Amino acid sequence: MNPSSNLVPIPGSHREIAPNVKLLRLSDPTQKIKISIYARENSNPPAALLARVQQLGYQMPKDRDYFTGDEYDAVFGADPADLREIVQWAKGKKLDVISQDPRQKKVELEGKIGDINDAFGVELCDYLHPVYGQFRGRVGKVNVPAKFLGVIDGVFGLDTRPIGRPRLRKSKLAPVRWQTLAKPTGAGKARAVVSRTISNPFPGAFFPTEVASLYDYPQSTDGAG
Repeated sequence: MNPSSNLVPIPGSHREIAPNVKLLRLSDPTQKIKISIYARENSNPPAALLARVQQLGYQMPKDRDYFTGDEYDAVFGADPADLREIVQWAKGKKLDVISQDPRQKKVELEGKIGDINDAFGVELCDYLHPVYGQFRGRVGKVNVPAKFLGVIDGVFGLDTRPIGRPRLRKSKLAPVRWQTLAKPTGAGKARAVVSRTISNPFPGAFFPTEVASLYDYPQSTDGAG
């Protein structure tokens, strides 16, 4: 699909289809999907709050005037005016607004694939990967109206292809033996060395009581105060 003349590509949004992926069909234009638009950080935060941000790097932690949640959002969240413009445009493209959150800098939308194709100048298709199976994807760039260039950072949810897989590997673990010095029973008596084996159904992890025992935490305290 060729984007209309008033649309411009979002930098970094270009995608190609991976090798060995088979094009099945154009995605059903009547199917509804959910997508998320992420906006830029507030480009015009209150000057007084911005001055405090610049001062933080020159102050000791104990001397810093830390932000409240609302103050932090006013500097590092999205400008509510930006989100209102995005919402107004999305409604004009027949997309339903599920939520908008300046703190997350996000507008969540739902709409038919056909309307989403038109809004962002994309062509969503169904593909088949020999390992990961079927997914919805696209080729090319995601486009937005020129007035939103630099305002909209990204559009997510158009593409459902797998983007990664975990590389975690479990090592071969054996019970760990450790030694402690038993407390002497009287003055001048040597401490006895006690050898123990850690028993835990989760290899490689420790229960709080085991850590307390390993570091000889005082048993008369519970952390209160």
